[in-house]
Amino acid sequence: MAGIEITKLSYNEDLEFKPVETKGEILYVTDSNVYKLDLTKKFFSQFKVKTVKNKGAKFLQGSSQTDSKAHLIVIPAGEKYKSMDTVLQISAFAQSLNFSRKSRFAAIGGGVTTDLTGFAAAIYKRGISVDFYPTTLLSMADAAVGGKTGCDFGSLKNTLGAFWCAENICMNTQFLTSLPQKEFISGLGEVIKTGLLFDNQLVNFFEENSEKILSRDVEILKTPVKRSAELKLEVVKKDLREENIRAFLNLGHTFGHALETTKGLGKITHGEAVAWGISRAAKLSLIEGLCDTDYYNRVINLLEKFGYDTNPVTDAKQIQNIIQAMKNDKKNNDTNSIRFVLQKNVDDNLTKEVSVENIIKSLSEK
Repeated sequence: MAGIEITKLSYNEDLEFKPVETKGEILYVTDSNVYKLDLTKKFFSQFKVKTVKNKGAKFLQGSSQTDSKAHLIVIPAGEKYKSMDTVLQISAFAQSLNFSRKSRFAAIGGGVTTDLTGFAAAIYKRGISVDFYPTTLLSMADAAVGGKTGCDFGSLKNTLGAFWCAENICMNTQFLTSLPQKEFISGLGEVIKTGLLFDNQLVNFFEENSEKILSRDVEILKTPVKRSAELKLEVVKKDLREENIRAFLNLGHTFGHALETTKGLGKITHGEAVAWGISRAAKLSLIEGLCDTDYYNRVINLLEKFGYDTNPVTDAKQIQNIIQAMKNDKKNNDTNSIRFVLQKNVDDNLTKEVSVENIIKSLSEK
């Protein structure tokens, strides 16, 4: 069984894209955008591909010309394809190839691709091994690490899924040079969050190298990308199902999710919303007497170095809408107070129920 105990992180120093060695057959899954990238074109050029149609969506499928054990499926890019239909398409192709429990899947792409492929691996033959090659910053630092897999169902995100961890997570920061700017900044928000939660040296690195990070220096990016993934992996090993310390990874998310909801999904990226949420969580920590002004200012200055919005909300109606969105959150069980991840300092975290009165102050005060 694929498990968190055997997950290995690696970084391809020579910037070549290399498959994980395996004795059994392997099905690579990527999306139509990643399939076109220069870094993957060379690798995928060995596949003889045929086109099939599935309910209006185009799936490319094929087997390797040089290695009969390797196969490829290219799924359409986009959140709307994060569906059970796509999971079943991956599974059906594997079944057509007579995949056994000794076979494995490998996802090459962002969080949508790793989520879908991981879920397919979790349910195929009651579970086969899976490897992840994350190609976005968000997936390298967060989505591909931690074993949460799944797909959207109806109008709700990630309603179906399973905890199923990759055996190998292979990262290459060269992929990050081709990311749209908003996607890069979005992923960076999660990386900064992880540093604030667990590693003062990583926070120092962000403060000292902001310009090189923003310029996407691939050598400089190795440090925060790999360290962030290592830190999350350490947490997940201790708490796979988010029963205690893994909840700290939600720093900034209660505020951030509420902002995403009130603005309308897709109007602001997840990472931008989380970064703003971290600024409000720092303010709430200050109001609650948990951190001092120096730490609050450090958090705000760090976020602003990378161009994130840290401003309070000035519109009274929007504040009420945010509060209501928080109360409706599935993780909240009380309408008179709301639970937050707060901080006393870097790597000094706690969860606390906070009154609506103080939440309003944290939203409205700089």
